[in-house]
Amino acid sequence: MAIFETSTFLTFASLLLAARKLALDPDLGSKGEALIALIDNGRALTNALKDSGLTPLAREIAKAAEQADRITHPGPALDDAKAIFAQVAPRAFADPSIFAQSNLDVATTTDAMVAAILASPAAHDFRSTTLAERYFREVCCLTLSTMLADRAYVDSISPELWRESLKRQGITLEIVKEIKEDTTELLALVRELHTIKTTTIPEDTLIAMARKIRPRVADKEEALRELDRAADLAAEAITRGDQGSNVDEFVDGVLRRLAEMTRQGRLDEAKTEADDAVDRAEAGLLQLLDAAINQHILAADAQGAARQIARKVLLECADALDLFEALRRERKVYYERGRDQGLRLDLEIAIALAERCLSAAHGPDQRGAALNDLGTGLAILGERESGTARLEEAVVAYRAALEERTRDRAPLDWAMTQNNLGNVLRTLGARESGTARLEEAVAAYRAALEEQTRDRVPLDWAMTQNNLGAALCNLGT
Repeated sequence: MAIFETSTFLTFASLLLAARKLALDPDLGSKGEALIALIDNGRALTNALKDSGLTPLAREIAKAAEQADRITHPGPALDDAKAIFAQVAPRAFADPSIFAQSNLDVATTTDAMVAAILASPAAHDFRSTTLAERYFREVCCLTLSTMLADRAYVDSISPELWRESLKRQGITLEIVKEIKEDTTELLALVRELHTIKTTTIPEDTLIAMARKIRPRVADKEEALRELDRAADLAAEAITRGDQGSNVDEFVDGVLRRLAEMTRQGRLDEAKTEADDAVDRAEAGLLQLLDAAINQHILAADAQGAARQIARKVLLECADALDLFEALRRERKVYYERGRDQGLRLDLEIAIALAERCLSAAHGPDQRGAALNDLGTGLAILGERESGTARLEEAVVAYRAALEERTRDRAPLDWAMTQNNLGNVLRTLGARESGTARLEEAVAAYRAALEEQTRDRVPLDWAMTQNNLGAALCNLGT
């Protein structure tokens, strides 16, 4: 069930015990008396909760109490039932596991609370009158049924419920304070994923991943694609932890912990755990590196993922001289997936890997190739963004590449980079009011055509001619 519905019960339980003002009174008897007063007086409960955004809950409790009054006997018997309610409610609602274990079914939850009361020291008083259990069941069932049936109500208080859920999961107060009032939007994104895909990932985890993705990705469809892939990676992490590695107990223990953290949506903690495990591991390192890469991706940490990918590549390279090409192959996988599937994070990882390729490069040919790769990743990502920062970085990378893969040393590579430079300049020119960028693009394409002749590379010649025509068309417009 949705985490918000669980938290609705948890919040309801806390309110029945203490609301807001009751929390200041350490005496349980006083709490019970005040609780009865709140249930009897919907206005008092509304006033107590008005600053928390939970006033609809106050109304539902008041309505439930009024209905319970009508179907039970008036007089001392009802007064006794209410007094017993005040006595047993703190014990019944104090254990949040009752709500989760009952899968938020109203009848099952109520039965579980009654069973908990009957197993407690309050059982004698609870059994002293048949009206006590009846009153307890009526108030709880009426209130909880209304809460569960009203999706709009749950959504309206979802930010408050999200905070409550995080606190109960032991998430730090600093993180709770940073939560923005965007939980309803994140919940809508998660529900949309459920409509297009069957996934066993807990909703807590999906929301935690969506919270990583949404601030980085403004477009809803793109965010949905990122969440879809993150869900697959989370499922892989959980499956790996459940199945074990058959390597040793250390590896299996780490994988189990990562799976549990992923289930709970503790993505940053899982990332740190995976990194620490990689540092300590003596066996099964490749499996742990794969797990660390996945956890960094789930935490939307492109640089961290690239770092662990590079460690894996280095571990697999028999010859250090092969490291550059091995890194380029990994970069190509992420670049093509990011380009073809519209995944921003994969492109960010490809860019980070290109930077690592540049650091590992030997000689002008490798440096030129790495700079061209870097420009290509920046250009694709820049085309999808409204700003021009990535595109400007791509121009710098391509111009640097041209200083390494010169026309004399590598004429066709030089020409391809000129074409790539022309493409970025044309995109920039289309977003600016002047013609300077478009004129630079035309110059770059014409330079490329000096080496990409029709006889020599006919397909490249045709592609660059087409790009030149588009730039000239933009200029003409």
